[in-house]
Amino acid sequence: MTDILSQAELEHALQTLEGWSSGPEQTIEKTYTLGSFPEAIARVAQAAEAAEEMQHHPRIVIDYKRVTLSLTTHDAGGVTQKDVDGARRLEAIFT
Repeated sequence: MTDILSQAELEHALQTLEGWSSGPEQTIEKTYTLGSFPEAIARVAQAAEAAEEMQHHPRIVIDYKRVTLSLTTHDAGGVTQKDVDGARRLEAIFT
């Protein structure tokens, strides 16, 4: 099992992830605004493929051309390095 990040580790990790923040229920999250609904769906499809490869799946909320991604490691009960690594991978898809 992966260990939950301490508050100091989490704050440090968030400083390296532009626009990501602590979310509710022990998550990290970010909302992206894309150019159109089809673009948002295309990026979500890429994110789904990456999540399958990582075997770590984000919560994804699509609201027209806004996509909110949330990550947590359920087995650990909070944010772990696995979530930070996932956020970096997703960031590459959405920016």
